[in-house]
Amino acid sequence: AGSWNDVVAAFVDIRSALEKFTQGTLTISGGIGVYPSKYPVNIMAKEVEQLEDASKQADNKNAVTVFSKEHTYSWADFILSVLGEKFQVIDAYFGQAEEHGMTFLYHLTELLREDKDKINFARYVYLLARMEPDEEQEEQHRAAYRKFSKEMYEWSKNAADRRELITAIYLYVYLNREREENE
Repeated sequence: AGSWNDVVAAFVDIRSALEKFTQGTLTISGGIGVYPSKYPVNIMAKEVEQLEDASKQADNKNAVTVFSKEHTYSWADFILSVLGEKFQVIDAYFGQAEEHGMTFLYHLTELLREDKDKINFARYVYLLARMEPDEEQEEQHRAAYRKFSKEMYEWSKNAADRRELITAIYLYVYLNREREENE
């Protein structure tokens, strides 16, 4: 139990140390949930146990489940694709794009989750296009937008990338919600 970003970092470190120490002969699976500070610890433990069970059901077991069973990943996918790729792109863009707040990310996530309806893909692309900075913005800001929107578009077309992207957005939102509350 602890701050979610510290828990994720510690879990990644423990997993890496275990893999190094056992030379890959042992694996670790687990679950990570996010709860309000007043949430009962015994209920948290039971719910996270269910997330851990979902990880153990994954191929080769060596997995982590974040938030819900729909967000179960092998450690490699979680570290490289969710945290290392998608989270980094979101953080790089929204970290310097002051005119777009969490509302844009919430709306993008809603459209990504409703991917069965083709009109939502059009809405998703439209929302990305609306985020484009105007010509008065610095070239660096416009270049960051182009990279962000290109990646977001590409990831939205593939089910696995879309699921990873949703997880990365959730992680980004939780991190920044925590920062806003502390300020």
